[in-house]
Amino acid sequence: MASDSEDPTWLRRFRSSSFSSELGDDEDKAARRGSVGAQKKGADRNRSVSTIVAPKKCKPVPSHEFAVSLKSAAELLLLKPEKFPFQSLPKDMKLHVFSWLGPAERGVAARVCQDWSVLMKSPQLWSDIDLVTFPPHPNEGDLESDANLVVYEAYRRRAKKFINYLVSIRPMMRRFCFGFDIGDVKDGWMEGLQALLRTAQCQDLEYAELNWNETPAKPFVPENMSVTWCTNDYKDLMYRHRHRQRYFVKFFEVFTVVAPNVVKLILPFDWTERSLRALNRLLNLESLNLGKYFIFQPLEQQQLDTLFRSAPLLKRLTMEVWTPSGRGLQLFQMQSETLEYLDVSMCRGFYLDRLQLPMLQVFKVSNCPMNGPLVSGEGIDISCMHDLLCRGTPNLKQLNESRLAGNWKDSVDDQLEGVLKTVCPCARHAADGSD
Repeated sequence: MASDSEDPTWLRRFRSSSFSSELGDDEDKAARRGSVGAQKKGADRNRSVSTIVAPKKCKPVPSHEFAVSLKSAAELLLLKPEKFPFQSLPKDMKLHVFSWLGPAERGVAARVCQDWSVLMKSPQLWSDIDLVTFPPHPNEGDLESDANLVVYEAYRRRAKKFINYLVSIRPMMRRFCFGFDIGDVKDGWMEGLQALLRTAQCQDLEYAELNWNETPAKPFVPENMSVTWCTNDYKDLMYRHRHRQRYFVKFFEVFTVVAPNVVKLILPFDWTERSLRALNRLLNLESLNLGKYFIFQPLEQQQLDTLFRSAPLLKRLTMEVWTPSGRGLQLFQMQSETLEYLDVSMCRGFYLDRLQLPMLQVFKVSNCPMNGPLVSGEGIDISCMHDLLCRGTPNLKQLNESRLAGNWKDSVDDQLEGVLKTVCPCARHAADGSD
């Protein structure tokens, strides 16, 4: 048997504690009384008890490690049963996770349980309403001769059902996109879109893409298969254009009232007085893309001036207008203190006479006349594009896709001269470009 000097103090404590932990309440009291008696009688009693309890083959464990193990075991016993981590998340974090799902995926998630179904109806979850990318259903209907029409009819029903669902939850929209022909009375897109605008919370809406001119998902089916074109066909075309335009004016007035804080707007524009007045409500507008609605849409200088006055914070403007460019051509002026990006490269017959754009850095332009067979553009006196830019755009850095040199106002290098030959309508550059 080992002596006291050979038996470390920590080993004696461990053996005593391990022995005491295995005894009951009565045995524990007796062990303590025995331990007291053993202390009075000497170290022999302690050694005998320790020798009986602890096997010789056990490796000694330091007392502090044993205490740590006991504490860890007690903490594990106090833990609650494990739950699915997602259910323990706050509501805002759950909505953030669901925000990455598309409309169809959210519909599937709403059928998982009652809690998820309630979360799917949260207005803040539907901040991004994109009806342009709303998926059609290719598996519905008879996919034979009338496959396209059947698929579109299924798409129309699902899209209108989805719009009605959005109306019921009053979404808090920050981004809104659609591509529907609001003049198509049979499809009835106008009523659904107006109901959505009137019920949705649009005060924080910042981005809007309003393609009200056509429904890209709808296949083209000519009503009259005749190859001839008569006066009645032309009258019917003009009536449909004017009918759609009247619908747009009403829709756009509602839109600018409910969503006055739009920052970026993309839409075909009709340039009517009522539409310009409605545009004047969007005082926070910074980016504007005005597409062409109709070929024979006149544009006056007064309308262009009203546009710039109605957008005091405008920084980016992309514009497409088609106007006749023969004799009697009207030259336009553009003036803005905030505009930094201007793209009129899609315009036809749109020529400039004066620019006053001190903050402009990027300018995209083209030389696309709109002359008919009975109208000639020869002999029209138009100012040189380089002279216009030197006088009105002192901070210009890029013309079309060409970066300008630092001294572009004083000297025209070969790269700039090549660009001017393609975009400048003046007599000199037009002659050089034809060569």
